Amino acid sequence: MAFGGSVALPHDRSHLLISDGMPTPLLRQSIGAWTENLLRDDAITKVPEIGLEISANINAKQTGVFAGVAIINQLLSETSVQINWFIEDGDTIMKGKIATLEGPNDSILCLERTILNIIGRLSGIATTTSSWVETAPCAVACTRKTTWGLLDKWAVMVGGGLTHRLNKSDALMLKENDLTKWDSISDALTEVDPTEWGFVEIEVTSANQAFEAAASWTHPSALVIMLDNIGPDECRKIKQQIEKENIIIEVSGGIKFNSLHNWHGVDVLSASALNQGIEHVDFSMLFEEVGV
Repeated sequence: MAFGGSVALPHDRSHLLISDGMPTPLLRQSIGAWTENLLRDDAITKVPEIGLEISANINAKQTGVFAGVAIINQLLSETSVQINWFIEDGDTIMKGKIATLEGPNDSILCLERTILNIIGRLSGIATTTSSWVETAPCAVACTRKTTWGLLDKWAVMVGGGLTHRLNKSDALMLKENDLTKWDSISDALTEVDPTEWGFVEIEVTSANQAFEAAASWTHPSALVIMLDNIGPDECRKIKQQIEKENIIIEVSGGIKFNSLHNWHGVDVLSASALNQGIEHVDFSMLFEEVGV
């Protein structure tokens, strides 16, 4: 997506998470940290490699958008449990069997709850994001308010949304607290070297602040101006009055799904609602021997 014929949204950081269809070292590191913590929280420090060899099916109990193949594959890569998927990340979930696990029964029993929690939450994020993307009149991005860090960002990406900055070193975001170090927005942006960052963004709370930020930006690279808690009509007017092609208008602050139709005329919406407080997709796991 381009703006002014030349400037693309920098909120898409998916290339830092997935490369040639595989998780990057950055994402793999995050997967390792989160899955280890989830297992430890369930009092599992080492998955046992003992027990009878069995098969277990993972079943979807409702529809949605699936996210979890890349995460579960890495989790299982350090165990003797094998998995055969009948679904891929980003696919529509149909009720019924989505995967079969094979391995020692003690291993699968230890992993059962963690696997279901991961795919349930991440598929919930992907499903919610997909609904937002289909409904919103412009691009949709998540925010830095994450519960599972880059895993949340990845699930938003799977659902068709934009990741926004991945961490504090990825992009420079000047918010109200950051700006207290300078006397003015102009002073702050004058000191910024955009070549040091993936992109630069500044939060403003009024039209005058937005105009000051746009006028102060002298670099050819894009500046994202985030309009925080400003209504749809005023946001559109601000966008229309800023004529620089390298200024991207992002809107954030309490945006709800049922109000998305109001937000036409801006470049991107960012909302924590994509991944915070979302409804999980319901999955279950059942050993094939059960009921025989």
